[in-house]
Amino acid sequence: MLHNIDIVNYFDIQFYFRKKQREFVRKFGERPIFYMKNALVFQWVIIIGLGVSSCSQKTETSEQVSINPNHSQIDLRPYSDLGTEINLIDQDGNTFAPNTTINRISLLFFGYTFCPDFCPTTLSKLISVKDLLDTENERLDILFVSVDPQRDTPTILKEYLKYFPMKVYGLTGTLDAIDKVASAFDISFTQGNPDKYGNYSVDHSTSIYLLDTDHRVRYVFEHNVTPTMIVSTLRELWNHQALSVPRLVLDDPLLAAKDLGSRGCSILSEEEHEGYRLWSKRYQTLSRSKNNMILQPSYNFQLTQ
Repeated sequence: MLHNIDIVNYFDIQFYFRKKQREFVRKFGERPIFYMKNALVFQWVIIIGLGVSSCSQKTETSEQVSINPNHSQIDLRPYSDLGTEINLIDQDGNTFAPNTTINRISLLFFGYTFCPDFCPTTLSKLISVKDLLDTENERLDILFVSVDPQRDTPTILKEYLKYFPMKVYGLTGTLDAIDKVASAFDISFTQGNPDKYGNYSVDHSTSIYLLDTDHRVRYVFEHNVTPTMIVSTLRELWNHQALSVPRLVLDDPLLAAKDLGSRGCSILSEEEHEGYRLWSKRYQTLSRSKNNMILQPSYNFQLTQ
């Protein structure tokens, strides 16, 4: 696992990922699941993710919303028209069974292992969330639903998720099963045209869903939400799980005004949080950290076996 490595500098990380890719090629075939461009993504995600985590830990006290135990400051009533039972399998090939232990909650998002931008940065962000929660993180599950079942087999999901130092449920299944889950969460995904090598991208929603103990949707985060904002909302929910009067998407003017499924995977807007404006098609040669501008290595660099 990456977090067990003594990371000295960028070149150590680069060497580690090249070594892992070669091992993966030998194990699973000639064409690796992680192209070098994705390995480069991981390298910078870890570098910047660690920085964001460190920064967030320093500012948590000043940014955290104070909790009134008698009244939630955020509307956390469950949506009656979002969410469904998730009949998928995890990265170990087991049928997913949500943990319904009291006061256990989940963060769910949709993506795929070939995703060059939103998916690894979302996972990096959730690492920071786990770090900020400290011991509370044991009551939080992370659910990653693949929108690319053709390539994202349980084996591939398991190999991919090893690169992130936290427990994540990687969920996949038949296309029909994933369609059912996606529709229930009001998101869409579209497979792009394959290139000459058969590679393709998948445009998908980038929202993050907060689910309560009964797996009801309580809140929908935009991709540009900060780890500290997520943590504050999680703590609100832990204090107000009893808010059970349902609401509809149409009852929430902000949520009703946006199309949850319209956000493309490969498009980042100008208002994206600086710490996560990474690796999109509009910013292929440049990524931004919180305080520094850094040049990204060649996006099209190919793995040398």
